[in-house]
Amino acid sequence: GTDIQAENLKRLLQKKWTGKCPALQLQKTSLSDVSHAKTIQNDIDEKLMEYLKNSDSVHLNYTGGTKSMSIHAYWILKEAENVGEKSFSYLDARNFRLVDDESGVIVSDLRENIDLTIKELISLHGFDRINEPGSADFPEAVKAFQELIDKDQFDLFYEKDGGYDRNL
Repeated sequence: GTDIQAENLKRLLQKKWTGKCPALQLQKTSLSDVSHAKTIQNDIDEKLMEYLKNSDSVHLNYTGGTKSMSIHAYWILKEAENVGEKSFSYLDARNFRLVDDESGVIVSDLRENIDLTIKELISLHGFDRINEPGSADFPEAVKAFQELIDKDQFDLFYEKDGGYDRNL
């Protein structure tokens, strides 16, 4: 389901952090069923715990994924033996903060700390930019909108229960 996005994220993190954080090692593990607790537990035990065994430290950011995937991964790692220092964090999207479970706020406003280009953002979603900056020009669309405005036929719509409602 999210393998492509995870690979895109891993590639971007490696590109941005190579040389800046030598200890950074990213491990991506695919789960065969993200909705079934036992399958999640078995997949993590089989695919991830051997990799983590005797590691100095492990950090899990449990922001993404399904609720069941996050909670089961969290508890398996929390209770794991033969793993060094463990830490856990999540993204507080309401306040744009990264929060550690134990120490609290790690970064108070990610908007001031994250440096992503539009090209990087697009690539995270698996797309490539096909036009050059400033080359997007839609004269036909502009003309059509202007005609609707001039004729006073420009209604705004919003989607409601699978249909559209003109009552804003």
